[in-house]
Amino acid sequence: MQKNRNPVLHWFFVMLTGGLYAFVWNYRIAADVNKITDSKVIDIRKNVSATLILLIAYLFVFIFGLLGFQKQMEALRAGADVSPSTSPLIIVGFVIGLALLMQFIYLMIRSARAVKENKGIDVPTNAVLVVLTFVYFISLPLLQSKINKIGA
Repeated sequence: MQKNRNPVLHWFFVMLTGGLYAFVWNYRIAADVNKITDSKVIDIRKNVSATLILLIAYLFVFIFGLLGFQKQMEALRAGADVSPSTSPLIIVGFVIGLALLMQFIYLMIRSARAVKENKGIDVPTNAVLVVLTFVYFISLPLLQSKINKIGA
């Protein structure tokens, strides 16, 4: 039997960690879906590995971007004529961020679809989940509350 998780508490953790806990919460929901459906509908290890690789890549891009910004500021302080330019790292970081978002949305939609197909429970539609994700992960409490009702 899966745990009855408090959506408000998890949402608070998401806000407290600047959104990073949303990934943990999403994987907890996926693990709960696997337990509820008595099958391995979602390969948690593969998805966690993909997310960790993307997060580490994003961290490196962010650090190198900060180092480049620091060098540019030092050159400005020294009186060098530095024209503002868009670093290729910003574009790479943006693409990695989009990939992280798509990974997150894929897992959430897959979890919702598995619950609907295997248990016949009405969950938010894919479009609703995606739209609400862009409103800072509000869809997670909705999905968690539905899963809590199944496990109760």
